[in-house]
Amino acid sequence: MNFETLERRAITRVGPPQNQRWHGLDRPSWRSFAVALVALGAALFMALYSGAAAEGGHLLLAGISALAALALAGWVALTIVPVLARRYAAVVAFLPDRLQAHARGHDLPGRSSGRRAGSP
Repeated sequence: MNFETLERRAITRVGPPQNQRWHGLDRPSWRSFAVALVALGAALFMALYSGAAAEGGHLLLAGISALAALALAGWVALTIVPVLARRYAAVVAFLPDRLQAHARGHDLPGRSSGRRAGSP
């Protein structure tokens, strides 16, 4: 096939994308979520390694790995979590009132939550 045929096919292709599952996906949010998940997994690994190193008597190595785990978890908390929270708040703003109340964990006036009076 030559380039003109491929170009014509690309231009004339109108309709839904091949993979409907990924159509309309909020890619930056999913990317941020994946980065946060990997970073927190690495922080967990470093924290567990810190405990093993401390039990083995390598206190300097244990301290360094514990501080690195804490720094990595703090980085996620200060940089990625606010971005994801802003995107979530923007999505909730477009929901109808009943779904907004449910997403925020509140009840609408005049509706009970199904909880008993004495339960928290």
